[in-house]
Amino acid sequence: MSSRGKQVARQRARVVTFGDLSANPKALQATDFVDVGPDVYESKFDKYLNAVAVGGRLRGRPQSALEALSVAVRSDWTHEGDRQRHIIVMITDSGAHKLESRMGEVPSAFRDQVPASLDELTQRWDGDKAGRLRRAAQRLIVFGPDMYPWNVIGDAWGMTVWLPSQAGKGPEEVELQTIQDCLLDDV
Repeated sequence: MSSRGKQVARQRARVVTFGDLSANPKALQATDFVDVGPDVYESKFDKYLNAVAVGGRLRGRPQSALEALSVAVRSDWTHEGDRQRHIIVMITDSGAHKLESRMGEVPSAFRDQVPASLDELTQRWDGDKAGRLRRAAQRLIVFGPDMYPWNVIGDAWGMTVWLPSQAGKGPEEVELQTIQDCLLDDV
């Protein structure tokens, strides 16, 4: 950020991981928000990130990604400071089960955060009635294949950048520099 002349007073991050709830009832997990920055090295958050398993035997098949996106949207976003950014980065190599089909039970810790349909999730994105996600601050970057729901979200949701990827090709194919540039351009 400093190479772009940008100053950030505070950065917080949260990770929401997902798999297929129909195959693993513990496939949806989330960290708390933690402050991150150049002075944060070995932390519980870093250990969590390093332990995240990517891929697996269900690679490329629909996952419970919309549930994870719902949890991210309903996060405890900060409203401190002059210029907040509520940025969600979704990285996936597959489509998602429809929320309407309820493929697997949503863990009790997240039930109140997951709506019954993509339409309801879209309404939350367009105008979060709980006031957590500020419209002027929200951003979504999706690195996902050209399939449901990413093509729908990429076309219909405002403040969204969709970077189409190849289905079945995991994060090793992610153009991290492109994602980083999207993030830095908007901070």
